[in-house]
Amino acid sequence: MWHMVLIQGLHAADNIQDENIAFYAKPVVAAVSFFVFAVLSLSILIMMEGLSAFLHALRLHWVEFQSKFYLGTGHSFHAFYLKENLENAQLVTEETDRLADISAGQN
Repeated sequence: MWHMVLIQGLHAADNIQDENIAFYAKPVVAAVSFFVFAVLSLSILIMMEGLSAFLHALRLHWVEFQSKFYLGTGHSFHAFYLKENLENAQLVTEETDRLADISAGQN
């Protein structure tokens, strides 16, 4: 937007040959360019904010709609504890080694 509107508008009055006309035209062109730049920038921001609000509302409607059908009959949640899992892995390893020793002794 900066280069497409504001900079182009500020350089638009540079081609005027008559200095008296350019003296009065440059501030007018600059003001009009800034006005167009501001209106377009704010319009884009408002459209993006509206899109964000729309998508948020759509997501909330979807979640509320899906919650009508949720039964919650799955597995209960168990938190993951690394220490507990490492201790269980150690016990499994020890039991596996013990069974391997027993089976090796039977052969």
